Amino acid sequence: MMRTWQISSVTDAARARIATARIAAAYGVPSLERTRLAVSLSGRLRQCLTKGGTWRLTLEADAAAPTGDGWTPWSRRRGRRAPPGSRRGGRR
Repeated sequence: MMRTWQISSVTDAARARIATARIAAAYGVPSLERTRLAVSLSGRLRQCLTKGGTWRLTLEADAAAPTGDGWTPWSRRRGRRAPPGSRRGGRR
């Protein structure tokens, strides 16, 4: 799937950022990665708006869905979760 937006105003940038976040959610991207995407994209769009003119944002996503075994393109461990009470994945 490919989606393209013309960005020339703050409203255009907001619509593109929201649509990108929704597409990422629909593809099963974890919330932390979606947040990182939104922050990064917002910063880049802000730079484009500061420079002025019309900019083009193109989002390309593979049509492949997760296989059902817990693996997604964003997982670092193939579907394995840390056991309850373990210290992997953060501080306590």
